[in-house]
Amino acid sequence: MSFVANPFVVVLDANVLFPFRVRDVLLTFTQEGLFRARVTDEILDEWTRNLIALKPHLEESVRQQEATIRETFEECFVTGYQLLIAG
Repeated sequence: MSFVANPFVVVLDANVLFPFRVRDVLLTFTQEGLFRARVTDEILDEWTRNLIALKPHLEESVRQQEATIRETFEECFVTGYQLLIAG
């Protein structure tokens, strides 16, 4: 009998995406199937906005990273959750 792990779900908030090494490790763990990452457009927008505000000279790089995350981790994006926020 073999055991197949069911990876747990992790919400990647903007604060854990901000330090690039932490972000890279968490996204690698996602690719390796250690957990199922979830993120929203609002979370990634917050990350992008705050990083550009802190380092405006890196805007082009930050926008490229955002596009790569959206493309590579498309299945991680959650929609339709807004009604649950109040609860």
